[in-house]
Amino acid sequence: MMNVLLIGVDSLRPQMNCYGFKEMITPNFDRLASSGVFFTHAYCQMPPCAPSRASVFSGCRPDTTQVYDNSTPLNTMLPDVITMSGQFKKSGYEVYGVAQVLHNRNKDDPTGWTEPLPKRRQNIHQIPENRAIVETKLKASGGPDENGKWPPDLWPHCKLGPQIEAADVPDDAYIDGMATNDAVERMRQIGKQPFFLAVGYGSTHLPLFAPRRYWDLYDDERLESLGSQSTPSSEKREFEHAYCACVSYIDAQVGRLLDELDHLGLSGKTIVVLWVDHGTRQGKMGTHGKSRLPESIVHVPLMIWDPRMDLSRHGINALAENVDIYPTLCDLCDLPLPDHLEGISLTPIMMDPMLPWKSAAFSQISSGDVMGYSMRTDRYRFTRWQNIDNTDNAEEIELFDLHSDPMERVNIANLQENKKLQRNLAEQLDAGWRSALPLT
Repeated sequence: MMNVLLIGVDSLRPQMNCYGFKEMITPNFDRLASSGVFFTHAYCQMPPCAPSRASVFSGCRPDTTQVYDNSTPLNTMLPDVITMSGQFKKSGYEVYGVAQVLHNRNKDDPTGWTEPLPKRRQNIHQIPENRAIVETKLKASGGPDENGKWPPDLWPHCKLGPQIEAADVPDDAYIDGMATNDAVERMRQIGKQPFFLAVGYGSTHLPLFAPRRYWDLYDDERLESLGSQSTPSSEKREFEHAYCACVSYIDAQVGRLLDELDHLGLSGKTIVVLWVDHGTRQGKMGTHGKSRLPESIVHVPLMIWDPRMDLSRHGINALAENVDIYPTLCDLCDLPLPDHLEGISLTPIMMDPMLPWKSAAFSQISSGDVMGYSMRTDRYRFTRWQNIDNTDNAEEIELFDLHSDPMERVNIANLQENKKLQRNLAEQLDAGWRSALPLT
């Protein structure tokens, strides 16, 4: 039986050396990508953390999970679904989660783990002046209520101080380093039992905390080479700098996990998957586009390494979706595929990148009473915004040609010369994900 190390990251764009960002310092992401495959066009199904993670672990799309926001647990909407972790547990694996795996943790999946998922940690400011700001605000609040709960505006406490910090501290002074410690200890404890270990990292999500040495990897010249057009010392430049530092910080944690697999003699029998719940506008270099659901929010890194397969090659350009992770891992580990899955195994395209594959990837996002349904083809992003109650009077169309306009500056919907294209894409969106699957 093959082990699985599932590494999830919050709010990370495909902005690594292996994805063409040569000034990014990401040797361990690149190490993983060079050992296996990485998908250049992978997409999440719904950007907020909880909906995206619910989709990955259930293998279902958002309109099936009915998880559209961060406050709705998966288990309340699909109480009988066999989650990905549950399927591995059912198949005899030791199944553990470390740090931010599911947004609502055990409320999302109360039975799919050998042990309950751990409680949420929060980042603590390590610079004394920043910590003093937080402590002053907490003291002024009068403390938690009789049940030990803090008001929402005072939790998590890391939001009360500066949202960027780079203290000269060890990696495990911040929570992603702590998570790595926990994951390494868990690997050592499991021993020879087959395991499914999910590890979550979140430094690329606000607040952007990373040890100083990762901040020092980037200077203004390097940031400008990465596409920054902001003014040095401006707030935007500070956030770009912090974001890049956090990417390299997480990269180092991934390196520690891979090193531990080597140290324990597990590299030859462990499948490693790195996935991301959604992209981000945070730290985005260059000019922002005009899309309400931009490529940068749904386009995510996805890497898969199976040591049994000769997968060392350049990135795979075929369209992939996060909802495909569940069936892919079942396929690679020879587990049965539950009937409810709404993704497909990526194994065929991993073995032969020239196979005919999906014609589109599907994402969505809610905004008040409006839902945006978006489709990415090999060339276009087509998004239709409509009332959630299905009335037609709020419909709005976005259409971007990502070959000629990768920054999504010009919405070409409703231009007379694009009427036929727009109709064809609308019909494809209406036909849905099943119609976009490759013929078998």
